Amino acid sequence: MKYLLSIFIIIQFFSCSQKTTINETYYYSIFDEENNVKGYFKRIITNNKNKRVDSIFRYDKQKELQNTRLEEFSIKEGVVKSSNGRDLLIISKKDSCYSHFSTSNNEYKSCYLGKSKLNLTDMAYDNSYKFLITEIITDGLSNYRYYDEDFVLLRQEYKDGFLDYYRIDRVNKIEGLK
Repeated sequence: MKYLLSIFIIIQFFSCSQKTTINETYYYSIFDEENNVKGYFKRIITNNKNKRVDSIFRYDKQKELQNTRLEEFSIKEGVVKSSNGRDLLIISKKDSCYSHFSTSNNEYKSCYLGKSKLNLTDMAYDNSYKFLITEIITDGLSNYRYYDEDFVLLRQEYKDGFLDYYRIDRVNKIEGLK
């Protein structure tokens, strides 16, 4: 019995030590129509195999924390799906669109527009994934989203709807964010 218990403990220890959890931190600046900074985001991503949890911290332009939220994703072979149903990113073919519903029963339309070149202030990407995401409600809200090869947001840019223009760009670092 002791022998079996010892083997069980060793197997448990070995399997726990084999889990690969990776944490990455990304920074974003939020811009208005005149390219003025309106605020910041910090996104801490925890990857564990095909599951990802994003901890998102939103700051005002004085770098004071305004709110936080968690987003969970499953990622499998060109398909990214959020647990709240708001995001469904599918890379199948250029100009393909998919409708889906969030857990709050809002309808979204996600269109893969193909690979795109993207130049940000601190970096350039030759093959970012470009999507048009539309929330199907009375006034609707559409934005373009660009992702890197790991489906981490590079840019989100307002297209149309009932909000003022905004653009969120990934940057290398933002000094003073806690």
